[in-house]
Amino acid sequence: MTISRYIFISIISLIPVFGFSQQQDSIERSNKINFKQGGDIRVQYFHFNNQNWKKGNDSDYLLTRFLWNASINVGASHQFKVEFQSGLANGIPKPVSPVDENVLDLHQAYYNYSHKINDSKKISATVGRQELQYGSQRIISVREGPNNRQSFDAIKVKYEQNDLSVDAFLSTYVQAKTGFFNDRFLNQNNVLWGIYAVKHHVPVIQNFDLYYLGIHRKQEVINLNSYETKKHSLGLRIWEGTSNFTYDLEALLQWGKANSGEQINSSTASAHITYKFAELDWKPILGLKAQYISGDKDSTDQTLNTFDPIYPKGAYFGLSPIIGPKNLTNIHLYSKINPIKDLTVSLEYIYFWRNSSEDAVYDVGGNPLIKSLNQESRNIGSQFQVSPQYHLKEKLVLMGDFAYFKTDQFLQESDAVDLFSAALGIQYSF
Repeated sequence: MTISRYIFISIISLIPVFGFSQQQDSIERSNKINFKQGGDIRVQYFHFNNQNWKKGNDSDYLLTRFLWNASINVGASHQFKVEFQSGLANGIPKPVSPVDENVLDLHQAYYNYSHKINDSKKISATVGRQELQYGSQRIISVREGPNNRQSFDAIKVKYEQNDLSVDAFLSTYVQAKTGFFNDRFLNQNNVLWGIYAVKHHVPVIQNFDLYYLGIHRKQEVINLNSYETKKHSLGLRIWEGTSNFTYDLEALLQWGKANSGEQINSSTASAHITYKFAELDWKPILGLKAQYISGDKDSTDQTLNTFDPIYPKGAYFGLSPIIGPKNLTNIHLYSKINPIKDLTVSLEYIYFWRNSSEDAVYDVGGNPLIKSLNQESRNIGSQFQVSPQYHLKEKLVLMGDFAYFKTDQFLQESDAVDLFSAALGIQYSF
């Protein structure tokens, strides 16, 4: 039995004993049981001309996702929750990615114990299959954009005190499979652990996140080669998201080693700044995003510089993105308007460069999409995008995304052509 599995099973057995032995405020409170259930249904239609920049590679397909959850709360301290997920893909040629299709599986199943130490301090522990999400979700996300959300078999302990919260966790990634209740428990091909702290009401900077993440991958493709890697990441995020002027600045350093001896040295930095003209009609918002994500500088040396985004949100660049967050620099300008009640429209322009001319262009899943071919050009191309969203009712949303990608020198030298994509979706939550 491995160490991580031993720790996981030990804490599963100890936490309920500890939790139920705590003195409750009253018999009535300890015996109060609440049952809740909910979920959502989402249907999305996609159309592509020249998908993946391949001439004549046109496609139309339908993605459907069902989520249903139920939870039982016993008093103020104990919660048991389960959630099932079904993602279906119609029209995509086989083999279908499990990100698009996972017929039916257990998405979450956990026990949470919460203990209020005093009026300002609280500690909680969550054990079992669960979602993890932190910060801006650039690094660890529920992955709401693609058809299937992602989850982890994890132990998580959380401490909260006034304006400070600290999470510590040990997890294994749930590797989805296209089937029926066949996602393995405690799949140790990808082990993730970390500590994530958030401090609010900080003078001048308002809020900051400070975090450490470690990850061990049994197999990772970097610049067309496969490695077993163990990496450590140290990150800092400074943000303010409540006023008319908002900002979100984040930087991450990553280091480690591959099993074949290569050293890992990579990094990323991002900035997201917006301003809302609240006094004007249509309440326009202007935004600027910029990202630096390192790529491998020399494919022949003993250092790997391709940044690992770990488990990011899939919809980095729209509902139907092509490019993933590796070996990439981009500038993203956008505006958002509210022309009528419950309708928002986003107008966006993004330009992409390869960070390193020695590294590939990667897809959303982190796999090389177009290799370097020793090309010096870094210019990938530009994307023009319109994304309307309309709330028919509080829990019923219509979504759209229309994008045109204009290829530049690097893609053109790789025989790539411009592409067009259109996506329409409807989501109902209950």
